[in-house]
Amino acid sequence: MTTLIIGGSGKTGHALARLLKEADKPVLLTSRSGSVPEGFKGVAFDWTAAATFDNPFKADPAIDRVYLIAPRVVGMLAVVRPFIELAKIKGVKRFVFLSATQVKPGDPNLGQIHQYLIDIGVDYVVLRPTWFIQNFATNLAYSIKENNEISSATGEGKIPLVAVDDIAQAAFNALTAEPAPNSDYFLVGPELWSYDEVAQLMSSVLGREIRHKKVGEEERKQIFIRNGLAPDLASRLAQMEVRVSQGSEARSRDYYVSLSLSTCAVSAMALAPPPLSSPDRMACHFSNLPLDIHNTILELLSPSDVISLRKTCRIMSEETSQRFLWVKMVERICEENTVYLPSFPLDEMSLLDLEYVAMAPKRWEMLAFERRSMEDELLAYSPRIIKQGISVGDDDTMDIYLVPGGRFLVILQPGYLSLWDLGHVSALAADRSKPKEISRMKTGCTSYTVHASADGSALRILAVTYDIPRTRYEVLEIFPWKPFPKFTPIATLSVWSQYSLNFTSVCGDRLTLVYGPIIKIWDFKADAWASWNTAQELHRQILMTTDTIILIDEDDLSVWDVPKLKSNASALSQDFEPDIPVKPRCTIRYPDGYSPPAAFTCKGLCDWYTGSPQPLWYDLLHTSDEGYLHHFDRFEADISDLQNLNATIKRLPSFELPQVGYVVADSFIMPYRACGQNIVVAWRSRQGVHCHIGSSSSTCPRRGDVTLRLTKSAESSSISFCPVSGRLAYIKATGIEVIDYLWPNDVSRSAVRSTKCKYHTSTKSSFFRHSGRDWLGTSGIIQDSMFNLPKSGIKLRAIRPSDLDDILALHNDLDVALYATSGFATPQGETRRESYKNNADKAEMFCVAEISPEIPGDDEKEAKTPEFVGIAALWARSERGQRHSSYAINLRKKFWGRGYGTEITRFMVDYAFRNLNMHRISLEVIEGNDKALSIYKKCGFVLEGVARKANWIDGGWRDVNMMGMLVDDWLEFKQGSNVAD
Repeated sequence: MTTLIIGGSGKTGHALARLLKEADKPVLLTSRSGSVPEGFKGVAFDWTAAATFDNPFKADPAIDRVYLIAPRVVGMLAVVRPFIELAKIKGVKRFVFLSATQVKPGDPNLGQIHQYLIDIGVDYVVLRPTWFIQNFATNLAYSIKENNEISSATGEGKIPLVAVDDIAQAAFNALTAEPAPNSDYFLVGPELWSYDEVAQLMSSVLGREIRHKKVGEEERKQIFIRNGLAPDLASRLAQMEVRVSQGSEARSRDYYVSLSLSTCAVSAMALAPPPLSSPDRMACHFSNLPLDIHNTILELLSPSDVISLRKTCRIMSEETSQRFLWVKMVERICEENTVYLPSFPLDEMSLLDLEYVAMAPKRWEMLAFERRSMEDELLAYSPRIIKQGISVGDDDTMDIYLVPGGRFLVILQPGYLSLWDLGHVSALAADRSKPKEISRMKTGCTSYTVHASADGSALRILAVTYDIPRTRYEVLEIFPWKPFPKFTPIATLSVWSQYSLNFTSVCGDRLTLVYGPIIKIWDFKADAWASWNTAQELHRQILMTTDTIILIDEDDLSVWDVPKLKSNASALSQDFEPDIPVKPRCTIRYPDGYSPPAAFTCKGLCDWYTGSPQPLWYDLLHTSDEGYLHHFDRFEADISDLQNLNATIKRLPSFELPQVGYVVADSFIMPYRACGQNIVVAWRSRQGVHCHIGSSSSTCPRRGDVTLRLTKSAESSSISFCPVSGRLAYIKATGIEVIDYLWPNDVSRSAVRSTKCKYHTSTKSSFFRHSGRDWLGTSGIIQDSMFNLPKSGIKLRAIRPSDLDDILALHNDLDVALYATSGFATPQGETRRESYKNNADKAEMFCVAEISPEIPGDDEKEAKTPEFVGIAALWARSERGQRHSSYAINLRKKFWGRGYGTEITRFMVDYAFRNLNMHRISLEVIEGNDKALSIYKKCGFVLEGVARKANWIDGGWRDVNMMGMLVDDWLEFKQGSNVAD
């Protein structure tokens, strides 16, 4: 029978799914989009859409037990009860429900569901865990990373922190135990931790002071509300933290009894701080902490900090090379920079690509601040021209937009709207794909904006068509990551107004329109509407959050709450516009000492960022009296304490740019982009395409501002620049040009700089993947493609043409040749050189091993000339997507018995699993090749089968042993054998 996990991509749900899969028990996962982790079956399920409740049972009628996680809303039971009732009808016999230690049966929300499960007479288990240790890497991560503090109302209270994996194990036991326990269980850790002690531990590990900021109940409630929680739920959570300060969680630790159901000897906090009198208190070393504490701390660091930590010791080298860690890094980078996450196929990306993408914003910042001249053109990699289906006749009606992430490009041309897949930026040149159109539709719209759907899975495009005095708004949705994506209209509305349209802004499912003094709001999902008169016809710009609208006016900012909307927007949008003014909730004045200039325009982030975590930034642009300079006065509207009418305008660092030759007109400045702690402004002029990178904060560390010339092309009529991916797209006479400024790891920028080339297009790559193709022997690339194995001094590098003589001699050694091939061992002539070259070309990874012997002599150079040791290679066994390679190694006889084969093999296997994203490696060993068999066993390969009497050697038939290893086998083997990287 099948277990259904509601919220299968969440912390405990995903961990539980892995346990069920390992136990060979059928499992079905849900998520709002239907997308679940690789290797699992999933369906779309949304607590806010009751129509999806039946989806799991359609996908698998054998579901008989459910792991239940309630939505974080007020009145949970009203939302969850219809699903439970349906599940009972569909044959579900057991529910395992996740609650909390402080919530008793019958308490609001979680407690009501608990009581309901008792009352309806089903088999049930209610798990009541304390605070998750993983909260420090999720809910509290931003504050720790950005502010070096943990805010809470827990005071001096202590919590027996528990790990997600242990909760998952308890849930597994609850789902599989017979008979059903029909009870509730506390899940707590073995030791008590205060937030002060957690902050002290983090300080000692991170190398900077992390503070525990103690706040009161009301302040904590407001923090929760600012993070998006409903006021009632925020109040409830703040009260729970106050109870911790009163000892509630410390007491629950005393109630805990170890039961067979739960395995909560929590490894995450197994190393509790010793008593202050203990000498071991000061001896507590980071390397001795359990793995999940390491992982929790690593997830708090920036990608560049993780890379730095990797270099400190073997343990950190291994733990910072875990693929799941870098998946989380990419997810966090996307969240912090409001990037479209489906731009990156995480399940298919290698570790190398994940690290590359996670480091991309930092790499762009470093690249930008390397340059100080506005005149020099930034060195670009691999320009590509989109021509097919592109008409560049009437430039004024053509517009392009790079979706944040840089992979998807939206193109509007007369009569058509299209979406192109440019491929994500990748670490290796060979993996950068050609642009391809993935969807196109006819349209009469003349302008558009692009947004992400509420759950982040789809792209939404607001297409605007003007037919004065009416304007037609159409919301299109597309899932570009699905097979055969297409634009789907989800809502359309025609709006009448006696005024001209000034601004549009989309936040979630709501479109806000500003027509002169009139504000109109359309909820296109609920078909709801509201409008009011602001009494002021000239507004300079709009800022918007989920429940607030801010209009930038001549001298101040006016703030309105989003009112309750009325249904039937189609009819209400045609009514006469209101003429009675409505006063704003409040008005925000500029800081003392600043007055807006008499004439200015307003610029800010593009509408993609509306409703995102990005602050409400904007610039007031004005020219100097002489007309030579453009001044950018930068501000942030802070409405975090709007409830107390305490809203302010923060002054951020301003800057100025030459007008002549750089900024031609305000209209040529593109809406801004966010990248790390910087705001990026791009514009076009007669001298090309430029961008300015400046700080987004008055308090963050600054390296100063910098202005760059991206390209000298002066023919661009529309540009779009995505700094997070370092990618520029612009229209030119021959089509749309796409340029990357972040270079692949396997192409040397310095080598190309020396040739003074404007662009570089690589058709080769280093030995990381297809090193055999690099027959030019470019010294910079060969040098970069070398690994040193510390134990033996062996160096692995890319193959060179001069190596073919050594490889030919290697295969003419009869002792090597007898077991190196499934064919007959015969002398090899010069004609075989080309076949060796071809085999290297086809390899997934082909390495030449060499060593510098310590030979005494007068000539130091001659004494250290590297000596050819042998070769090692991985070949793809089938299509690359299957992630299966075969491995072979051949060493010269003089180097046998020195441990070189074992060290090289361990390195190659580890590199294949960690960096090439291999799932399986296999090999063949002919009977009698005892040395090779011993090496492979010492490296963790296992015997999977035998081809009997398959090879004729030395007058007799020999068996061929089939050996293999999975990535999970390798990880387990490394832990058990203390293998170094």
